[in-house]
Amino acid sequence: MKMTLKRVSFFVTLLISSTGYAQSEKPSLYDRLRSPSPSPEASAISAIVPLRGDMLRDAAMALGVRAGMAAKSRKYFSDIELRKIELDRQYRFSFVLTDSGVFVPPVIVEARDSLAGNAETLRITKAIYQIVRRGKLQPYPPSWRDYLFVGLNASDPDEPSEAVRPKGDNEMLLWRASFDKGYSSGESTADSIYEQNVARLDRDYLGMYRYTSLKDKGLMTAEVITASHAAAKENSPSDMSVDETTYRLSRQPEFKADASAWKKPASAKNTETGKQ
Repeated sequence: MKMTLKRVSFFVTLLISSTGYAQSEKPSLYDRLRSPSPSPEASAISAIVPLRGDMLRDAAMALGVRAGMAAKSRKYFSDIELRKIELDRQYRFSFVLTDSGVFVPPVIVEARDSLAGNAETLRITKAIYQIVRRGKLQPYPPSWRDYLFVGLNASDPDEPSEAVRPKGDNEMLLWRASFDKGYSSGESTADSIYEQNVARLDRDYLGMYRYTSLKDKGLMTAEVITASHAAAKENSPSDMSVDETTYRLSRQPEFKADASAWKKPASAKNTETGKQ
């Protein structure tokens, strides 16, 4: 009797372990899309009709692009989630808002030590500044989240339709090669998008701080914002606003080309005082 119970226990354990193994071996979305099950009416064929081959190639590649993009986007989203505290410390946009608290500064890029000219004329410029994005009114500071997620898409594509499922070995080989090519392209596209997002984030963050620095040195005029407040305002017989403040951007910041109005750095003043 004991021997019988041991045998039953052994087979039950074997059954459970084999069931768990089968569940763990469930094909991933990548495997399912790369090797989709054939349609019920599929039949093995030795050659592919050119028109159908083009259809399979285009469908597999398009599906691969979306799958590659989704997989790489999820990786970036996961990495960003792990670094969000670090990113909050690195990109402290709340400090770039001006005293009004509602003005996001313009983005100013800088080019250093520029050379231009020809054999007869040479122009050497120490610094060139350019406004690439104008300032705007906004009731909250920007965030790195406004930049890093743009253009990425972590949504998985749908399974291929029955019309484009490969039939037979030849079509499956064509499908896999096309899908892999599209998958690699989708990953590369996600990489390119993320790199551009990071570059744009760094450019805008430094560009907003550059505005504050140039304004303090007198190289730029400050923005002009007017505010009006109404304790109560009747918008219509059935609509009333209470404690409303309206901000208007009356003038955008501009460069000041009059060097005589620029403020000299404190170090320069100290040096001149020492000479005297």
